Amino acid sequence: MESMLMLWQWKNYYSRYMKVGKFMTVNHSSVLSVEYFESYFKLVMLTRDYEIEKAKEFMVQNFFKGNQMLYGKDTYQSFNSAYSKLLNEEK
Repeated sequence: MESMLMLWQWKNYYSRYMKVGKFMTVNHSSVLSVEYFESYFKLVMLTRDYEIEKAKEFMVQNFFKGNQMLYGKDTYQSFNSAYSKLLNEEK
């Protein structure tokens, strides 16, 4: 239920801000969680009709701006963990 709420919140955010060119502010001092990235992956896959691999490419280019260490090693590890988890769920 919580993941559905997070997905709804992301979709709501996307419809209000992403379409008009605004982007989310990320606090550089905190580590983003695996659950955060799971929801983000699901949002990208849902709204752009991407498979998991294409969603990963999109997120690396747009969220991390091509620099995987932009938000630190721990955040990137959370991103990779979410990717691996969702990839395993697809199989």
